[in-house]
Amino acid sequence: MRALGEVHTGLLQHPTAVPLPFAVELLGLWPGRSVRTRSRPISYAVSPSVLTGVDCLLGTVHGPRPRVIGTSATAVSITGGRIIQSSTHAAVATADASRRMPWSYYLSRPGVLEVAGTRRGVSSWADRVDASPNLGAISGRVLSAVQTSPALRRSPPLRTARTQMRWTLEHSERSATEIEFSLESDGLRTVRLRDADLTPDLAAEFCADLALHDWLLTTLLTTIDRSGMDADAGPQAADRLRPFADHLLHLWMPGARSESSTRDLWDAIDRAAGLSRQWVSESARVGALCARFSGASPPEPVAPLVGHSPPDRRSSRDAARGGIFLSYRRTDARHIAGRIRDRLRLLLPDRQIFYDVESIRPAVNFQTAIRAAMAETRVMVLVIGQEWTGEGPGLDWLRTSMVRAEVRMALEGGIPIVPVTVDEADMPSADRLPSDIAGIADINALPIRYLTFDDDASRLRDLLENPWTQ
Repeated sequence: MRALGEVHTGLLQHPTAVPLPFAVELLGLWPGRSVRTRSRPISYAVSPSVLTGVDCLLGTVHGPRPRVIGTSATAVSITGGRIIQSSTHAAVATADASRRMPWSYYLSRPGVLEVAGTRRGVSSWADRVDASPNLGAISGRVLSAVQTSPALRRSPPLRTARTQMRWTLEHSERSATEIEFSLESDGLRTVRLRDADLTPDLAAEFCADLALHDWLLTTLLTTIDRSGMDADAGPQAADRLRPFADHLLHLWMPGARSESSTRDLWDAIDRAAGLSRQWVSESARVGALCARFSGASPPEPVAPLVGHSPPDRRSSRDAARGGIFLSYRRTDARHIAGRIRDRLRLLLPDRQIFYDVESIRPAVNFQTAIRAAMAETRVMVLVIGQEWTGEGPGLDWLRTSMVRAEVRMALEGGIPIVPVTVDEADMPSADRLPSDIAGIADINALPIRYLTFDDDASRLRDLLENPWTQ
């Protein structure tokens, strides 16, 4: 075994989402060391590591119990101003010396546990309920220290439980990463990673992201169960579900904070465990019920965008089913496109949304599926990120991109296009675009910004509810 760790995840004990400066103040666990922050695509703050000395027998299911001595590293993070996590991990190394060294030696190697004696059976550490060293106790203690801060006002918007995820990283001779994810007794999650090159720090980061989304899904399913939605999908159930929809539904962004080298792990775990499929299905049900009993009045009509003519009038029943095609470049705007998709499903539950990674099944020809979707599309939402406004005379990636083909089919078919600029991007000028899609340069874009996402998404909803786009 190369590394081991445990992650605790829960809801921050505060009635509202905390801004980044507030999160930085909460996470100042080590004076003189800075808190790392990120604002896009979702706010994220992580504390400097806190070291804890460890000297114990390593818990194993079978075989001898070797002694481990060293330090574990714990970091606390706050995501979206709402979700708090404490992640403790340590790399595992064979002791260089035959005797115990002074603590100054181990402190000089932060986050490393040295194994004295045989390492046989070490990989079974995660299988023990009473695992030793008890990294869960360390994570829980540091997490509680932040949760009990006098700066927090308690009274969170909904009742949730913490989850625990225990993980191990082992060496593998294979080039592809192997991953196992399972639910153990008492709600404990275990993850086993086998990889030739994955570092302990990257493994810890990936497992923290996985634990966050597992907690979101678990909380969603628990909230649905408590609401009584399956027995009576009425206004009382909607009222019980609304706090989750208002405060947590938008935080589902798998891989958004992970390094590119670990995003393939997300694809692998999603294929095996189906987390995203279950989230999409259940969150759509919640969104539809909350929208049904929201009591919101229909928005005022919005004028058509310049450059398009309104289509023929259709019946209200047909209008409700008008398809929305979400076009985006994966390397540029995958995460914000997913967030836009989730919000539109909540705001427009009766509209079909084409989102390629969910709408195209395996073994289906991609271009055939795109053309079929276009036949059912009434409006295209085109997400414009920074790669549309890069330096240089032209956008070389557009020459062979499916985004170009999608936009061309929409223009040729008279389908209205709503350009949405994200991450402070600008609309490209016509002279930098291929001639067959240069017409989009004349369409006024709707900016969607991180700090005003809710208001901007509502403006997009108003545009898409206009009969001209239905």
